[in-house]
Amino acid sequence: MKFFRRIFKRQGHSNKNDMCKSNFVGTVGGDIASFVFAWKDVYNDKIVYTMTDDKKNIFIWETDETIENVDGKHYFLIEGKISEHKEIQGQKQTILSECKFEQIGKYYNIKGGFFGEIGDRVELGNAKVYFRKPESDFKVTGEIIKDMPKPQHRIIIERGENTFILPFLIASGNRKKITKNTTGRYNIYARVIGYTIENGQRATYLFPIRVECKNGPVYNGAIYENFRASGRFGATWK
Repeated sequence: MKFFRRIFKRQGHSNKNDMCKSNFVGTVGGDIASFVFAWKDVYNDKIVYTMTDDKKNIFIWETDETIENVDGKHYFLIEGKISEHKEIQGQKQTILSECKFEQIGKYYNIKGGFFGEIGDRVELGNAKVYFRKPESDFKVTGEIIKDMPKPQHRIIIERGENTFILPFLIASGNRKKITKNTTGRYNIYARVIGYTIENGQRATYLFPIRVECKNGPVYNGAIYENFRASGRFGATWK
């Protein structure tokens, strides 16, 4: 348990009870993608990577593979398979296999927080937004939507320590040219579908349910009707 106390202390969780707040993540046999803080130890000639996400959930991966910079100071995007859910001394651990690590940056250089849980509703009234082009290597954990139409733009919304990202398609006939300085104001009703890191900032990725334009380029949400109708992200706001 001293090992886990050291990890949580590095994350700023001074309360020893925080170590028991881990929950099982995902479904055994399923895939996982998560942003984690990681540590490496060696037991019985095996390398054991212990990871925690921002919700204090604990992940374990035992392997022969050496990953650089897993030193308790760096933040990673991990992808892998869930092999088992195990509880040790009251602490729930998600056991992984076939992991891939992608270094994001120093843990303490990543700012902000992730908002809510997958599927939660988010209402952002009179939100000022900033327009950005889609990123070709944009990494999102949570609900990965491979068949979702690629948006022309992404809009960035900042509320306190939380940053939100929403795919944005412009209505046909809208002549306003979008540049990096373009802003707008919208009432946004959406659901959380994943998390990402945007320029060193934790951000929550949203699926649009309804977007009401108050000032700015007119939003075209018709292209997402099939997704709403399927009920995957909630067919209606209520």
